Amino acid sequence: MSTRTVHLLLLVALSGIALAVALVSPPYERHTEGHQPDPALAYVPAGAQVVITVDVARLRETTLGSVLAVRGRELPQVGKIEPICGFDPTERIDSLLVSVPSAADGDSDSGEVGIVVFGDFSASRIVSCAGAVIGHRGGESAVTRIGTFTTVRDRRDAASGEVAIRDGGPAILGGGSYFRDLLDVADARGKSVASTGVHAALRHAVDPTSDGAVVTTWIPNPRRPALADESGGQRWAALRGLALRVDVQPEIDLELLLVCSPEMGCKDLAEAVRRTKRSLTSELRAATGLDLERVDIDEKLDRIELTLRLSPSEAQVLIDRLIRFGPSLAR
Repeated sequence: MSTRTVHLLLLVALSGIALAVALVSPPYERHTEGHQPDPALAYVPAGAQVVITVDVARLRETTLGSVLAVRGRELPQVGKIEPICGFDPTERIDSLLVSVPSAADGDSDSGEVGIVVFGDFSASRIVSCAGAVIGHRGGESAVTRIGTFTTVRDRRDAASGEVAIRDGGPAILGGGSYFRDLLDVADARGKSVASTGVHAALRHAVDPTSDGAVVTTWIPNPRRPALADESGGQRWAALRGLALRVDVQPEIDLELLLVCSPEMGCKDLAEAVRRTKRSLTSELRAATGLDLERVDIDEKLDRIELTLRLSPSEAQVLIDRLIRFGPSLAR
């Protein structure tokens, strides 16, 4: 699976979760205090291309969120977690972070992804649970100490990735060299995107009140043209960053922010966005029920804002169709 496909699947899946739990969410007050930098960014290694944060605790408080949490306690090729571990570690999750590094030249299909899970965890219990899952799957667990973390991996299957944990959290999931990058940053041995980089600026722009249920930011790989194609590559070249916020309210608000190059401006990029909207309207309406004609496009000097509001019933239709349509994205 290519890195671009991984990005798309993560974005659709996590945004879909936020939409789904929003269907029965009660109204909530938007925070009025100033924007607070997300401390989760301190766990993202420098050079990340995609950063996604999900407020799991808030989503779990909704009725449908509780249902989804129950369904989510099954692991592929494993089954339900609680009978294997004797407890359910997902109940301790407060929030999670997904980080995707920029692909190096010639490595566009590496597919590396890091997941940082925040919550009040007991390291010994998580290590025991991870070992039990590996054994249940027919593997052999290997436990290693790296910095302040204890890591667990399958000695017989290196491709299955690793889990790292310390008391009080976070838990880190990943594989390959990026897993080590995540551990180094968590132990302050590596450089992170912190709270002053491009991702932080994008998050501030799209989520100024810090209350988005799901916030996603993407910056183009500086070594490669962004979204270049034969028909509109020059127009898309003006794109310097993208941010998506999903708000959980009685209605579901989505805001997509595209930041333009100061040198190139937003005019050509806005035309490319409108052209893409026109070309995808019929296909997306048929596949997902989502009507792009309802997406408002507001072109500003340095950015383009796309917004969409869905009622609970409309969101239910969208989620049902996304579940059926989603697997085809990987093909």
